[in-house]
Amino acid sequence: MSERDPKKYLGRATSRLTVRGVFPLEVVVFPGSYIPLYIFEERYKKMVQDCIDKDEEFGINYTSGEKIYDFGCLVRVSEVTKIHKNGEMNIIVVGCERARLDDMLDGRAEYLMGNYECYVPEEKEFDVDLLEDVSELYNRIVSSVENPILQNIKYDDLNRLINPSYLIAQKAGLSIEERQEILSLAYENDRLEVIRKHLKGVIPLATKTDIIQKVIKNNGYIGPYTFGI
Repeated sequence: MSERDPKKYLGRATSRLTVRGVFPLEVVVFPGSYIPLYIFEERYKKMVQDCIDKDEEFGINYTSGEKIYDFGCLVRVSEVTKIHKNGEMNIIVVGCERARLDDMLDGRAEYLMGNYECYVPEEKEFDVDLLEDVSELYNRIVSSVENPILQNIKYDDLNRLINPSYLIAQKAGLSIEERQEILSLAYENDRLEVIRKHLKGVIPLATKTDIIQKVIKNNGYIGPYTFGI
């Protein structure tokens, strides 16, 4: 459980408790994002198949190898793109809810299980001027890169989302630590501030090849997106 200020990370969003399979990975998944996964370990093949059969989520929590971070995301299998002869699978999962892993449960299944508390925002709570500033910064980077793969973000499209930060975070070339911080934060303004700080640092470097590639690669996220950016 996190030792940080609970007000900053838990927030006021509606919460519910649930027991789900736990999949520690070196990736951060946001609600609404799509991620391709290759499932090859026997226990996780079992977990994924159980979730498909029961139409249930499982949790993806970022692990650095030394620890499993408490804030993660519940995901559902959106598509099974290939099943190999040995039962290994290529799947696409979609992020559903920001969730905090309270504790691990032993002996419940062949794979890791845990108690999750899920946080579901009921309404938009962000500074529209801050969102506009973030979208303008991102678009400045896109304009300076001049790559056809990258497209401008439309502020009006972002403004109709409850958590636009999650969508921007998929496109901004953030480090894994920055992505984990964004997922951990409870309030949209705090998440947007992390992204704004990052983008302000990227702008002077936007012509460098390594920075361009980080933005173009989208940190492993794939479509379909909520809208075309």
